Amino acid sequence: MPGGDIVAAVKTPDRALRAACALLGLLSVGSLLAWLWGLGSFALYWWAVSVPATLVLVAAGVRVSWRWQTSAFRTALIAGVLGGLAGTVAYDAVRLPETLFGIRPYMPIESYGLLMLNAGASSPLTDYAGWIYNFSNGIGFGVAYAMFATGRRWWYAIGWAMVLESMTLISPWAAMFLIAGKWDLIGLAYAAHVFYAIPLGLIVQSADSFVREVDAFSRWTAPAALAALCIGLGVWLRPWPAQLVSAGSPRPAARIVADRFQPKWLRVPLGGCVTFINADPVARVLHGVQTAALPPGGQASACFSTPGVVRIPTSQAPDAGGLILVDPALPRGRR
Repeated sequence: MPGGDIVAAVKTPDRALRAACALLGLLSVGSLLAWLWGLGSFALYWWAVSVPATLVLVAAGVRVSWRWQTSAFRTALIAGVLGGLAGTVAYDAVRLPETLFGIRPYMPIESYGLLMLNAGASSPLTDYAGWIYNFSNGIGFGVAYAMFATGRRWWYAIGWAMVLESMTLISPWAAMFLIAGKWDLIGLAYAAHVFYAIPLGLIVQSADSFVREVDAFSRWTAPAALAALCIGLGVWLRPWPAQLVSAGSPRPAARIVADRFQPKWLRVPLGGCVTFINADPVARVLHGVQTAALPPGGQASACFSTPGVVRIPTSQAPDAGGLILVDPALPRGRR
């Protein structure tokens, strides 16, 4: 190869290319933002915008891996992918103890699967889809950060993580997911984002040496890590065999079994109604729906006119009851 070609091969792509890839990384969360701001259904933007953007980003990664293995762009891309993956794992892991105190930090993740698959009720498949979306966002944020922060001090990533969390608070997300005004939960969310930032920042800061070590192990470490993630989530959630419940089905019902809703989530339009059936041998109270206890075998109905998540506990146990997602993007005629 002539010397000029070698120089061109390792030359850092211009800022326009990096900006384009940063945008592609951020388009994963675009489907959620479009839904939050009332621009249409989550599923529409996910399949029409987020998925194609991810495929283009994957194609760019494959191309530079084959043609420009030593390029600075490839280094930033791999550092962003693996840094975002490591940061998301740390973020989710550090929130696990919150569940012992009745906090449900993974509640939004579960709802994302319903929205992605346009489902009317939760299942292992919707849970799997929600967790895939969670990691898609975390990795996309990592790629966007790495495109312009390669070599920067690691603590720059903390500022980036604080921006991300602040965006959720100034968007309709906070009200939709029951966190608006709850400063204890907001504080926990900001603290958890620090744990996202630290692995991402350290990997991107030392991107050159990190990627050299990764390549010494295998040039396909990043794809292998993503495949391992998908397989690991599958082993944990077992999303097969799965039957999706359409969001356009007749009035949905939640059975109370062992103090929990089956299914855990139901998705209804504004004004949509749900039937609750107590299949437990003891009476249960649908807190926030009715004050009278629902006797064994009893039924009750409720309609929901405010968009967002409605949590309905049936006792004081941390995971009792279930949740209703009132989706303003669903046509009102679907009950």
